[in-house]
Amino acid sequence: MLAKRILLTNLPEILHPMENSLFRREGFSLLIASDGRQAFEIIEDHDPALAILDLEMMNEGGDQCCRRVKNDPILRRTPVILVARRDREEDVLRCRQAGCNEILFKPVDPQELLHAACRILGIVERRAPRLGLTLPARVGRDPRHLRPATIHNLNAGGAFVETHKLFPVDSEIRIEFTLPDGSAQIQARCRVAWVNHPEWLKAMRLPIGMGLHFIALDDAATLALERFAFDSGSPPRGDG
Repeated sequence: MLAKRILLTNLPEILHPMENSLFRREGFSLLIASDGRQAFEIIEDHDPALAILDLEMMNEGGDQCCRRVKNDPILRRTPVILVARRDREEDVLRCRQAGCNEILFKPVDPQELLHAACRILGIVERRAPRLGLTLPARVGRDPRHLRPATIHNLNAGGAFVETHKLFPVDSEIRIEFTLPDGSAQIQARCRVAWVNHPEWLKAMRLPIGMGLHFIALDDAATLALERFAFDSGSPPRGDG
C-alpha cells in the first residue's frame, strides 16, 4: 500500500490549494522540502506516494533530484511531477531526460495539478454536481472595486459568471458571493478558465461571461460549497 504522503517543494502558490483539496479528504498529508537535497532525503526517509518538484530548486534542481530517485533501485517507483517554465524548451528537455512521470508548467493551475496527481495516484475524482442557479456576485481584479455579476453554474471547484467585463484566459481575479441558504459568504481568488465572448460563443446556452476555477478557499468555504452543492443537486444550465 502506498504511503499516504505527498512531497511538495518550493511551490507556495499551490500549497494552500493542496492542503484544502481532495487529498486531505483522502487522508494524505503534505511533506514540505525547502530545497532539492532535502527533498531527496525526505523521499529516502518517508517514501511518499508522490513527489512534486520545482525544476528551479536551490542546492539541487528538481531534475537532478528526480534523476537520483529514478536511478535508485528502491526509490525509482516513486512518481515524480516536475514543474517548469513553458517558454524554456531546454527546461522541458531537462524534465524529460530526468525521467519524470509528468511535466506541469508555471504558473501552476491547482486544478491541473489535482487532475495529474489523481491520475498518477489512481484516485477517482468524485466531481461535485454543477448547480444551475441564478446568484448575485461581484468579480474583478481589485477587491476594492468589484463589479456586479451573476453566477449561473456553481460547484466546489468553480463557477460560470455572467458579466460583460471579461478578462483574458488564465487571468487571476476575485469573486465574492453569499450562498442562497445564507450558510456562508464566499470570497475567493479565481483563475479564468474560459471565456464566452460575444463574438465567439463557446457555450451557446450560456450568456456572455467567464468560467472560473477557484484557486484558494479556506476550509470553511470549501466545506460550505460542497455541502450546499450536494444537498441542492439541481441540474446545471449549459456548459458552465
